[in-house]
Amino acid sequence: MSRLRVSGVVALLVSMSLWAGCGDTYRPVVIPNIPNPPNPKSSHAAFMISDNGAINPGAGMQIDVSGDTDVGVFFAGRHPSHAAVPPGGAHVLITNTLESTVTTLTPGNSTSSLGTPGTIGLPLDSLGRTAGPTFVASEESGAAYVANTGNDSVSAVNVTSSQVNNTVFFPVGSAPVALAETPNAQKVYVVNQGTNSVSSINVVDLSVNPAITDPSIATPVWVVARGDSQRVYVLSSGSGEVAVIDTTTDTLISPGTPVSVGAGANYMVYDNRLDRLYITNPALGTLTILNAGVDPPNSMVLATINLTTGTNPPCAGSCAALSVAVLPDGSQAYVSALKASGSTTKVSVTAIDTLNNRVTKTIGLPAAPAAAGCASSRFRISTAAAGDSSRVYVASCDAGNVSIINVASNSFLVQLPAPVSAATPSTVRITSATQSGSTTTYSYVLTSGAALQVGESMAVTGMDAVGNNGTFVISALGAGTFMVANPSGANAGTQNGAGVASIPQSPVFIVAGT
Repeated sequence: MSRLRVSGVVALLVSMSLWAGCGDTYRPVVIPNIPNPPNPKSSHAAFMISDNGAINPGAGMQIDVSGDTDVGVFFAGRHPSHAAVPPGGAHVLITNTLESTVTTLTPGNSTSSLGTPGTIGLPLDSLGRTAGPTFVASEESGAAYVANTGNDSVSAVNVTSSQVNNTVFFPVGSAPVALAETPNAQKVYVVNQGTNSVSSINVVDLSVNPAITDPSIATPVWVVARGDSQRVYVLSSGSGEVAVIDTTTDTLISPGTPVSVGAGANYMVYDNRLDRLYITNPALGTLTILNAGVDPPNSMVLATINLTTGTNPPCAGSCAALSVAVLPDGSQAYVSALKASGSTTKVSVTAIDTLNNRVTKTIGLPAAPAAAGCASSRFRISTAAAGDSSRVYVASCDAGNVSIINVASNSFLVQLPAPVSAATPSTVRITSATQSGSTTTYSYVLTSGAALQVGESMAVTGMDAVGNNGTFVISALGAGTFMVANPSGANAGTQNGAGVASIPQSPVFIVAGT
C-alpha cells in the first residue's frame, strides 16, 4: 500500500474516532457575562438630606456604614425633598423643591472625598410655572426621572452630563408626586395625585400612554415596580387600597378587587428577595405585608401587624407607622413609628422576622422635642437599610439627626446630628458640671434662643476644668441639665461657663447606596 493511501486511511480513522467520541451533541463554549459591580463608594454608605428653611440651601450628609460616622457634608438646594441612588451607585440625586433643581453628587470613600455637587435646572412650563420637583427615581445608571409637582410634568435627566434630556407635560392639575421605573428600563409609571390617575411613559421616546383610572386609585401617594417588570403596584391614601397594573397592557389586574390596607396608608417598599410589599399606615399604626408573586390582588395579604394592640405591643395606645425598610438579604424588615405626646416626640423601630412575619424586638430611640414644621413634612421619619444588611438608618425631622441600628443585635448604636442650620443658636450659662463614667452632666440656665434639643451640637467654654470645655453632642436632657459623652470631664461646682447650642437642620429623607 502506498504511503499516501496509508496516510489517508489513518486520517479517516482519526476523524471517525473523534466523531464517535463527541456524539451528535453540540457543546458551545460558554463565556460568562459578568455584571458591572456596584460602586463601593455608595454600597457602603447612606445619604441623608436635610432642610434649612425656605431661604437657605439645604444639605446632605454621607454616612459610612462600617465606621458609623459622618464622612462628608455637602450643599443641596433650597428645600430638598427626596433622593435616589441610581443602579451602580456612581451618583446621588436630590430634588430641591423651592429651587426647581436636582443636585447631583459623586460619593466619596475612605480614599477620596465627596465630589463637588452639580446642579440640573428644571424647565418652566408654558404658563411660566416653576417645576417644584418632589420625587426622583431611576433604574438606569446614566438617566433618571423627576416628578415636578409644581408644573405637572416629568423631566428625564442625563445624570452624566447633568442636563435635562426632555420634559413631558401633563394636564394642569395632575400633580405628579411619585414615580417608579420598571427594572427593565422600558416604562416609567407616574402617580398623578391631582387627577387620581396613573400614567406610563415609554422610556425609548418619552411618549405617554393613556392614563389609568379606577375607583381604587384615590389620592394615590406611592408606586413600585415588581422585580420582573410585569407588575406595578399603586398605593392610594384616600381609598386605602393597592391597585395592581399589568405593565404589558397597562390595565388593572382583577379590577374591583384591590387589596385594602386602610385609608391613610402612606408608604410602600418592594422586597426583591422575597417578592413582597411592605406598607405602613400611620392612621392605623399598622404594617401590612403582601405577596407580590400572586394574582389576583385580594389574595396577596400575608400579614397585618398592628403596632398598638395585642400583648406587649411595640407602641401601646397609639403611634404612627411612618416608614419601613427591608434588609437587602430579605431576613428582616424594620418599621419606624412616631409617638407624639404634647411637645415631645418618641420614635420606635420594630424589627420583624420575615420568615414568620412576627415582631422580634422594638428598639426605642431617645425622645426629642417636636420641631416646628416637621408635622407637615412628607417624610417626618424615613428609614433605610445598608447595602450589606448590617445597619438600619432612621432619619428624624424632629430630632435633627440620624439614628443607627445594629442589625446583628437589633440595638441602638449612635445618633449623628444633621448639619448645622442657619437658625440663630441657643446660648446658656453653665453653673456646674458632674462627671459619671464617660458622661458629663452640665447644669445650665437658658439665656437666649429656643429650648435645647437632644442631638444639638454644644460648644462649652469658660469652665475651670479644661476637660469640661469643648464641642459635644447633647445626648440627653434633664430639668435644667444636659448630658454629653466626655471621658475627659471633671466635677466642678459654682462655675460661670458658657455654651452655644447649634441647631441642626431638619432631616427630610435618607437613602442607602446600591
